[in-house]
Order: sequence, then structure tokens, then C-alpha cells
Amino acid sequence: MKKLLDTYLESIGLTRYKVSRATKISPTTLQRSSDKDAFTINPRILWGISLMIDKTPGKILDEIIKMEEDNGMTTDEIQLFLSKIFKELGVNPYIYTNENTVIAEIDLLGDDDPVRFAVYYDENITRYDILQNLGQAMRDFDMQEGDDYYPTLYSDQASDKQLVTVEYIPISKESSDYLAGLGKKILNLG
Repeated sequence: MKKLLDTYLESIGLTRYKVSRATKISPTTLQRSSDKDAFTINPRILWGISLMIDKTPGKILDEIIKMEEDNGMTTDEIQLFLSKIFKELGVNPYIYTNENTVIAEIDLLGDDDPVRFAVYYDENITRYDILQNLGQAMRDFDMQEGDDYYPTLYSDQASDKQLVTVEYIPISKESSDYLAGLGKKILNLG
């Protein structure tokens, strides 16, 4: 699979070799950046490309991100993206792939069982879609029965397939508040 930076360079008629020669950025630095996603491309490389094609680095990054979003994501990319997002939030869920689904198991505060969120593969799925749907699903544990809280929309009852669903389990008020806070932080990332 072609790397994102290489795909972008190809779309504007450049190669890593040409960028390296013109900007004096080592081929190794360019290779490392082509192995990463658009959000971690070295700013020096963006600056060098911008000098070559007379665009601002911000515009170039916007174009690269747009290309990335238009291409959709694989289940492996979804899994890596979720790992990165949760790491930024200081959460360490168990994330794994099950067929065309990526599942994130999150340990809760004071509850015995983790809660499982499923992100279903779709060929057009973007990072923005994942952030918005996951954030909403986390904030959805607002149906109270006795001392327990349940999700309003969960995997077994959704009539139309949702991009992100959650397992129907009871959680404590403390855990509901914790998930709502995480959901809010995730929505702010999008």
C-alpha cells in the first residue's frame, strides 16, 4: 500500500528524491514521515514542499488530510487510530479486531466488567466519523434503572447499522460520568 506522503507527492508530480535534493532534507527523514499519518508529518518537510510548489504548509497539510479522509480506513488503521486517541486521553483499553469490526474494551471505575465499543468497518469511514460516533456512544449511558445506567442505543437493538455501537451492560453512575467525560474529550478532538 502506498504511503500517504508518497501519494500526495505523486499527485503533484514530485517524488521523495526530488524533495530531498531540493530541500536538503535527508531521504531517511522523508521515509519516516511517509510511514506516519498526516497528523505527524515533519513540519520541515511541509515547509520544504511548500517552497517547491508555492503553497502554504497549512494548505498542504489540509490537502493531505483531505486525501486521507477521502480514502477511508482499513480495520488495522482504525485499530491504530483508536490506540493513538486513547493514549492521548490517558486511557489504556484493550483494542482488537474481530472480522470487520474493531472493538475497544474499556475498564470502568468501580465496575467489574469492561464496556465494549464496536467500530464497524465501512469503506468510506474517516477519522472524523470515528471520533463523532465514538464520542456520542460514550455519552449515551444515560438511561437509568435503579442504581444502574444503560446505553440508550446499543448493538442488539439498532434497527439500522450504526458506525459505533456499545454493548448493553449496566454501569454505575461514576462510570457513566467517566464515559461521558471521555466522550466529550473525543468529540472535542473531531
